Amino acid sequence: MSTKINTSHTIRSWVIQYQVVKALVLREILTRWGRRNIGFLWLFVEQLIVMFCFWIIFYVHSIGNFSFAALGISLTAFVLIGHAPLMLYRGSVTIISNAIKSNTALLHHRNLKALDFYLARFILEAVGNTASIFLLISLGIFFNLIPMPKNLPLLLLAWCMFVWFAFGFGLTIGILVSQYEWVNIAWKILAITLIFISGAYFYVRLIPTYLQKYALMLPWINGAEMIKHGYFGEHIKTYENPYYFALWCLILTFSGLSLSKIYGTHLPSKL
Repeated sequence: MSTKINTSHTIRSWVIQYQVVKALVLREILTRWGRRNIGFLWLFVEQLIVMFCFWIIFYVHSIGNFSFAALGISLTAFVLIGHAPLMLYRGSVTIISNAIKSNTALLHHRNLKALDFYLARFILEAVGNTASIFLLISLGIFFNLIPMPKNLPLLLLAWCMFVWFAFGFGLTIGILVSQYEWVNIAWKILAITLIFISGAYFYVRLIPTYLQKYALMLPWINGAEMIKHGYFGEHIKTYENPYYFALWCLILTFSGLSLSKIYGTHLPSKL
């Protein structure tokens, strides 16, 4: 009898949790984009603007140095699949670090926890980024601007792992950023540096050999190599280690959930 009661209580708790997070997601949609203007479509426009800027940079660079066509890969696809994961895990830190500050009016509800706000914001960010990148890829393929992915299952697996990584990364760094000013400053520096060390815009194989082992110590570079492997296939050898990447996903998720429990009982110091 007690087992049935406990099971029923657990199911009811999960249903309530789902309803709470769903309500917070809907609130975040209205808060972030409102009911007018282009609203949710801004996600796609933002992706296009940023990627177009990087496309121009790489195109100009390739004129005097090397051609992406000579490497047998599409410049447009290279920029598209490179920048999308970077935007996801960089953006997750920002939205999670501001989650409590943006929802102070709801903190008087006893049933709402800090993790609820983090989950709602991250789910919206992940769904929005996933929808935008796969729509852009689909449109690019439809209009013959980019080739079809060579290994779609691997590409999907790599993206799912990046979403997992972004959750743990955003939760861990985002909570620390909201609590400590020095972490906030360090993160701003790292966020800029990530453009160059994320692996989004290079193959590990094409960097100096003595730097490759150090590059592969960074978990996000392993994920970036998986993305490229999934999209472009075996044309250029990649050096990803999915198990190493998954290990970091686990570590960051555990640390993020632990920090949420530690700091979730009081407001961030910077409020």
